[in-house]
Amino acid sequence: MSNFTPAASLSSGQYTVSHRQRLAPSTRQSCCTASDAGGAQANALAAMSALSTSCANAINVVNQNPLGRYSNDGSCSYDCGFKEQDWNWWADYRPTNTNLAQRVGGMDIASPYNAAFQPTQQWLNPDLPNYATQINANLASITQIDAAIAASGSETPEQSAQLNNAFASLANVLQSNLNEANQALQNLASFLSWEQGPTSNFPAYVDGCKSYIQQSATTIKNNLIGDIACGSGDVQNTFNAMFADIATKFANMQPGFNDVSAKLQTAFAAGDAVTGVFLVLQSDSQLVSGQIVQAQNYPPASALRTLHLNIAANEWASFVQEANTQFQAG
Repeated sequence: MSNFTPAASLSSGQYTVSHRQRLAPSTRQSCCTASDAGGAQANALAAMSALSTSCANAINVVNQNPLGRYSNDGSCSYDCGFKEQDWNWWADYRPTNTNLAQRVGGMDIASPYNAAFQPTQQWLNPDLPNYATQINANLASITQIDAAIAASGSETPEQSAQLNNAFASLANVLQSNLNEANQALQNLASFLSWEQGPTSNFPAYVDGCKSYIQQSATTIKNNLIGDIACGSGDVQNTFNAMFADIATKFANMQPGFNDVSAKLQTAFAAGDAVTGVFLVLQSDSQLVSGQIVQAQNYPPASALRTLHLNIAANEWASFVQEANTQFQAG
């Protein structure tokens, strides 16, 4: 999103005045001619879709209310009717419509959100199922070795090495899973944080457009009135008509702008809810890892070791289910 730069982006206008000598006095008077529920990800996608629709509607209204081209002309006599002057002016602020439409379009964050979510999607499928396969295999291996040790009554050096390898592999896979999930979280959180800054400036941008048009048109009007010998009231009236039309058109646009701003905040809140799921999953993953560490501290096939392994397996299953429930598109 770009900052408000009126000089580079908004057209203004100009005026001309001409004087000529009249052949005879006239009694003619001066005149003028007035010529905008499911898992966290499903909710986020619904909010993004609503935002896209709102932006499209607001852009249509912006385009239906062009701020120009405005123009007018007139003539009047002065110097006891011996002289006559013609004047005309124009102003065109339709580039403001283009800028507003582009700005509203930039507030439609649906597509960039999908891009920012892509690392999460990659983690969810196919990576999480692959992690799950490895974790479940290691848990099963530990359980089988423990059962063999319990059956024989003693642990062989080979079994001890196999258990150490299984526990080490389990810890590594859990950490790799957590690292990838954390990276996906950072990617999404950074996107949402970056977008919230520029988009929050939109109301000020609209006010800046209004202010620029008012100042630009007022300058044209004042300069024109300063250069004419008569007809200043007519000139003022023509500019008043333009100002009224511009005010009406901005008023027509405002409901769309308000709706976009509201839908955008809803979309940001929905996106933040997705990142909140990651924080829960981080805690769950650490709980699984903690149970694995506790299990390794107890003798093979002991009741406490079996208890911690069962808790770890159940917590891991809950972790996978929660991730799929919250991050599926719907």
